[in-house]
Amino acid sequence: MIGNKNIALLIAINDYKGTENDLNGCLNDQSDMGKILSPKYQILKMKDSECTVVAVKNKIIDIIHTLKSGDNFIIHYSGHGTQIPDKNGDEVDGYDEALYLYDGPLVDDDLGYILTNLSDGVTCLVLLDSCFSGTATRRLGQLKLRYFKLFDVEPHVQKRRAITKDKGMKWCVISGCSENQTSADAFINGRYNGAFTYFLLKAHKEGMSIKEWFNSLRKLLPSRKYDQIPTLEGNSQLFNNKIL
Repeated sequence: MIGNKNIALLIAINDYKGTENDLNGCLNDQSDMGKILSPKYQILKMKDSECTVVAVKNKIIDIIHTLKSGDNFIIHYSGHGTQIPDKNGDEVDGYDEALYLYDGPLVDDDLGYILTNLSDGVTCLVLLDSCFSGTATRRLGQLKLRYFKLFDVEPHVQKRRAITKDKGMKWCVISGCSENQTSADAFINGRYNGAFTYFLLKAHKEGMSIKEWFNSLRKLLPSRKYDQIPTLEGNSQLFNNKIL
């Protein structure tokens, strides 16, 4: 059910200043996502240098404080992902996944801690068009991978099922690929997009629940050109909530 308040925070980074890891399709992803959501959602955008770790964390916290039961909150991130050594022992493979923002990594543990402050009854969906494994330098034709390598080690991966249920989470996450894969910054139909966001929006139909949207996406990804397998995880009690 569409709530009393519907907010979408769209975070996109093409310009990783001072590095050779710029991306091409993230701002297009942000624009396209905004067009789909804007009729029903208040759209908040952060891009490139605005997307520091502190700024993104503070923005999410500020939004969470305004939400109450029955409201909907979508976070869409388009940019690099990375891995860093796990410090608290909660990762089987010894590595935390992270969003690589303009000035550094936002670790999944930190994002998860922020989201635990969601009020009961809020439906929160996090959409991640980035990868947490692979190599930043690998290119396939006009396809670039969304992985920012911080350490001179081979990425460590832990395979997950396509759908992972965790009732302890107050939110759901649809990721652009499984943890042993990479997400593509791709050239599709004459413009750059994240392959995940492109097909996610192609799979969209008004009135879909989170799980219906995910199942529709899985009919399109993986494809012959893009082998990434999207995953859905989080609070299964939210899977049937209609968020669009």
